[in-house]
Amino acid sequence: MILLLELQCKDWEHNRVNSELIFQLKSAFPSEEMKLYAEEKHVKKLADMLDSHNIEIDSEVIEWIDYHGNNADKAKEYEKVIRTIIESNTDVKKVIFLSSNKGTLLAVSGLASQYTDIIFCNVLHAALEAVCSEGLKKPLRTRIFELLWSIKHMKKYPQPEKQISMKDCLEKCDSDNIGFWVYTPCYQEELKGKVADSVISRTRFLHLPFYESEEKNLSIDENIIKVGIYGQAVNDNAQAIVERYNEAYDNGMVIFKVMSKNNKEILQQKNVQSIFDKDYVTNEELEEAISNLDFILIPYDRNQYKVTASGIFFDAISRGVPAITLDSPYFHFYDKYDVVMLAESIDAASKMISELHEHKDLYTRYANSERKLVKKALHENITTIKEAL
Repeated sequence: MILLLELQCKDWEHNRVNSELIFQLKSAFPSEEMKLYAEEKHVKKLADMLDSHNIEIDSEVIEWIDYHGNNADKAKEYEKVIRTIIESNTDVKKVIFLSSNKGTLLAVSGLASQYTDIIFCNVLHAALEAVCSEGLKKPLRTRIFELLWSIKHMKKYPQPEKQISMKDCLEKCDSDNIGFWVYTPCYQEELKGKVADSVISRTRFLHLPFYESEEKNLSIDENIIKVGIYGQAVNDNAQAIVERYNEAYDNGMVIFKVMSKNNKEILQQKNVQSIFDKDYVTNEELEEAISNLDFILIPYDRNQYKVTASGIFFDAISRGVPAITLDSPYFHFYDKYDVVMLAESIDAASKMISELHEHKDLYTRYANSERKLVKKALHENITTIKEAL
């Protein structure tokens, strides 16, 4: 039996990537019994998404542990929950944590030595990003926000004088039956020297779990090119690219489709339309919106997503929507698959967007390459999962 535990995320958080990982696990182990434990809304949303794959697994709702502030302090609570779940199931061979934090890692470090016949796999979303950034000076805006937050919530979430680092949490998981999964196949070198070799040797690097969506038209028929910007990609770079396009390259052939209520300034610019004017968007609405785009703009800084996957990127390529990005190590890795259009600067990205209507054949070329990559990524992930478990 494989137990799937989501102890960190609730409601819609990571529900897409979790559902696709479960799909890949079922593809790797079709006859293996699986059971999901998660917060009530997360269970429901995952069930809805798995239904599109014709997958149904047993699930049980558990109370979500409020860890905000310092989840390492919740290690004993996590350990109690995990132990209860393991003991309530027979023939458990594998336990997969769909999202891991300091608290769950510390809990696993103790449990693994007691349940030596069980393989514990920990999916590390932002955990390795934390390892690489620990010790670095945070931006002033971030430090001010964290200070104000801690003052406001100090009674409910008291902070210890010194928090244990993510690096220490990972290195405490030193049992051979503990493994780690990372959704970036390109950053093994990035981790060397930042975490113990024993951690790296037990880490498996996967592509972000996504699957190819329904067939879509691989051509641009309309005169207007629709370029989408949403999520974390609606940043200062995106605003600068839109501004530069409007100032120097506006040819009346491009409309930017933006999904963000946080960046009001970009929504006030010319050639910009808001896709949604509400806080929560269903997966169905998001999928339809992305499928109606011609290109997607993902202008992350080089320091963003060093060892964390971009869900926006895989959202797009799984639907055959080519991505325009600023050059960075993450996107440079995927450039070899001919699925991204790399720009060296804000101006270069703006100019590239203005010329899209002259090279509509690029859309078909990149969209076809993306389909090949999604199939390849699925095959490689299933192979890696089988090897890890």
